[in-house]
Amino acid sequence: MHDLSKVKIRKLFEAMKQGSLVEVTPETFLDACASKQERADVSSLIVQDKSGFYGIVTDQDFTRKAIKKGLSTDSTPVKEIMTPAAKVLTVALDDPIQKAVEIVRKKGKRHIPIMVSDRCVGIISIKNLYVVQDLLDFIIDGEISTQTETVDTLRS
Repeated sequence: MHDLSKVKIRKLFEAMKQGSLVEVTPETFLDACASKQERADVSSLIVQDKSGFYGIVTDQDFTRKAIKKGLSTDSTPVKEIMTPAAKVLTVALDDPIQKAVEIVRKKGKRHIPIMVSDRCVGIISIKNLYVVQDLLDFIIDGEISTQTETVDTLRS
């Protein structure tokens, strides 16, 4: 493992595919949310509008809060099952990636909103963090291999 305390969220955000943030408003009904989630092939939606960030809704929210309670998907707004902003653990662009890793490890969260002021501009998933670690392993191991080959060449 490499030191992720020196790499900023901004680097990951810039490398992430654009348009990966899928949003709904607090009044969007659950069936529309599920459709949007399926079309975008994502497991979480950001709940926000022009006024700001309200929270996040994940697959687990649908399962644990909506289906289990028998809520009507065509008349229940997402604000009824979302995790409200006050309870959402977030990161900022200038935070180290290590902060996101700690949220995943210590709090068990799989989706971490990236905030700029009161707006969510992106989301880091546990998958993103695995990719970052693999990429760092590849880059650093590749540099070490190249340096080793150079030293071996110089010695011969």
